[in-house]
Amino acid sequence: MPAHVLPDHLVSIPPAPVRGVILMLDGLLGQGPRYGYEGEDDGEPLLMPGVSSLLDLLDKRHIPRAILASDAQGAAFDALSGSALADRFDCMKCYDGSGTLGGFDKALCDAITRIGVVPELCLVIASAEEEARAAMSVGLRVIWVNNHQSRVKSAELSIADASESAPTRSNDVLAALPDHASVRAYLTLCAR
Repeated sequence: MPAHVLPDHLVSIPPAPVRGVILMLDGLLGQGPRYGYEGEDDGEPLLMPGVSSLLDLLDKRHIPRAILASDAQGAAFDALSGSALADRFDCMKCYDGSGTLGGFDKALCDAITRIGVVPELCLVIASAEEEARAAMSVGLRVIWVNNHQSRVKSAELSIADASESAPTRSNDVLAALPDHASVRAYLTLCAR
């Protein structure tokens, strides 16, 4: 699926508005000589393709956003906190990634509160199945960005299974998309 083409179900009915976005650190950073860095000298994070234009759209529409990272990503999180990119987020939270989802659930709820958006109007851009499941369990809408094209179909199946068992509305999982450019295309329709 080309980056700018959205699945039919995302454009066939008017989307609910998105007034806040929560992103995951591991889904934003690319791999460079050092984890998440473009080069030794500039110290600015190397972002996955499409992330800069996604953040530009959120800036233009004045959509508050948060970024979450597990404590295992502490070094990358600390470095991001000291970069110019940190200014593009209203909230940055680190959570206990020791294997239980309790820390992640709490971080999600804290982030929603900090950006000042009701859960029904917040979109989580997840980068892992566990994140998507946890976000659905607290009633958030989810788009799972799976940067590995071959795994998108598997992701869609896993998300479908999760949405059947999660105690949330059936449309909470919107899609498994291949990249952030696709998420930007969706948010162009509904971020206001």
